[in-house]
Amino acid sequence: MPFVSIEMPDGGLVNRFIRRRYPAYRHVRSRAGLAALVRGAYHQERLHLVLLLFYGFASGYAAVQGQAGWCGLFIFTNVGYNLYPMWLQQYLRLRVAPKAP
Repeated sequence: MPFVSIEMPDGGLVNRFIRRRYPAYRHVRSRAGLAALVRGAYHQERLHLVLLLFYGFASGYAAVQGQAGWCGLFIFTNVGYNLYPMWLQQYLRLRVAPKAP
């Protein structure tokens, strides 16, 4: 289980707790729900892209100022909190996309 999904509202740990109490729980129940899920995934990906760019520029500024520690911290956390969630949203959309015959 990925480390980021533990704290997230739609994460694996939260979903397991919900399914333990409500075994019939499904996040997406209809085509409209699926469309909303895909729209939300695009929204989340754009949000993380903006944050990825912002902290990328911040790490570049820190590097120019000679602050290697801050630059490294920004790069390290940027991958975990922005790049990984972007890939996760893309993977989510691939999982719910209709299969080609």
